[in-house]
Amino acid sequence: MADQKVYGPLNLPSGMQVYFRRPTGLDRANVMDTIEINDEQFTKGSIQVENGIRAKCLVKVNGVDPDVNFKNVFNSWDDGDIQFYTEVFVQMFGMTEEKRASAKQAAAFLLNSSTSTDGSSSMAESTTTAG
Repeated sequence: MADQKVYGPLNLPSGMQVYFRRPTGLDRANVMDTIEINDEQFTKGSIQVENGIRAKCLVKVNGVDPDVNFKNVFNSWDDGDIQFYTEVFVQMFGMTEEKRASAKQAAAFLLNSSTSTDGSSSMAESTTTAG
């Protein structure tokens, strides 16, 4: 994999300074392999996965490499710093309202104007079922 762009410095409310990168699918897969998610703890597990991904994407914390065990990275952080970093990370890489609206428009466009794999047009299907 090619080197990823590193973002930073991000100055957190406590004065701590971090550098981080965009998450990859492999980051998500690695984190999900280490966190148990079941029906009873679905919400907790989902939050732990997202926190783990954010931790894995840290490149430097106050000039030092973060703990290689992503589960320990935030242990000593002030909660305000965790929330601030989380919000910046989500705004940069997460599904914001703007990105969600854009995805809805793309889906609507594809549903209304695409050709299916059997060669028929969804536009033609909608006119034949309407009449």
